[in-house]
Amino acid sequence: MRPNDWRTLVPLVVVATACGWLFARMLESRRGEVGVPPWSAAIVLAASGVALVFTARRTRARLSRRPGTTPVPPLVAARLAALGVAGSRAGAIVAGAYLGYALFVVGDLSTPFRHSVFWRSLACAGGATLVVLGSLLLEHALRLPHDESAKPGDRQESPD
Repeated sequence: MRPNDWRTLVPLVVVATACGWLFARMLESRRGEVGVPPWSAAIVLAASGVALVFTARRTRARLSRRPGTTPVPPLVAARLAALGVAGSRAGAIVAGAYLGYALFVVGDLSTPFRHSVFWRSLACAGGATLVVLGSLLLEHALRLPHDESAKPGDRQESPD
């Protein structure tokens, strides 16, 4: 499992933005108006992002064995690493989808309804961005220290 970087997340955001824009266009063509994203989605996404940031900070403290903390079991560290990878990718997709939704609505902000849809979509995209940032911090907290003496192509041989 490789950690995420911008080459993984940016294409996800771009494709999800296009899908969100197309979804909003389809809704408007079939129903005559786009739907309103709920405020609860933005709140849950932001709370999840804050929880991931908190988890990353606590995990960093536990891995550096600060006083008053317990060591992280290896299975828990592996699960947290998987959570970091999955959270950053899922957050990028959700942020892109809501951003595409907001980009579709920004073309015509003549009514208070569309204004509300725009701001709610941006709030949801912001909450999803917090999820991405928290997940990336969690991934970063779980990285092993880099061995300066090893060369890039060398493998560590296990004793038989």
